[in-house]
Amino acid sequence: SYTTGITTAIPKDQLTKLLSHFDDNSLINLRNHLIVAFLYFTAARVGSLESLLVTSIKKVEDNYSINIKEKFGVVSRIETHPYLTDILNKYLKATNIKEGHLIQSVKKGSNVLSGKGLLQRNIWDVIKKSCKNAGIDNCYSPHSARVSSISNFINASKDIRRAQLHARHKSISSTVLYHKL
Repeated sequence: SYTTGITTAIPKDQLTKLLSHFDDNSLINLRNHLIVAFLYFTAARVGSLESLLVTSIKKVEDNYSINIKEKFGVVSRIETHPYLTDILNKYLKATNIKEGHLIQSVKKGSNVLSGKGLLQRNIWDVIKKSCKNAGIDNCYSPHSARVSSISNFINASKDIRRAQLHARHKSISSTVLYHKL
């Protein structure tokens, strides 16, 4: 027997609706699109995204290799999914940032990045606002994207060990807690 976690997974239809609603012509929308896509396609924790530096990202052939900081300072290398690669390409081209935080706040009253990293609470607000703008009634958290990613991975691969690697869990029992959908 096992206990399931309490974080709600985002159903596939709502996840599709969320990812497809962004207008990437606005810098803020492009940044928000990157946040949602990054959290889902990497199964990263919000703290990993908050601390992600541009210098941790390397272009490798058709995608990116990204070093993210996990719990307890562990650094993991991940390869980007094609969807995430596309959004990251657009974002890096639009922002032209070479150093500092990848995900930055915006200067008040403008569409210009501040150079300061976005805090976890602000990332949570981005998810909440993005769901609302996409016409999704439920209020999801950044962790919901991680839960959805891991759960969808388990359902698609039917391989709990590969899902454990995807989630970067030390214990397979932690991965089992994420099986929701």
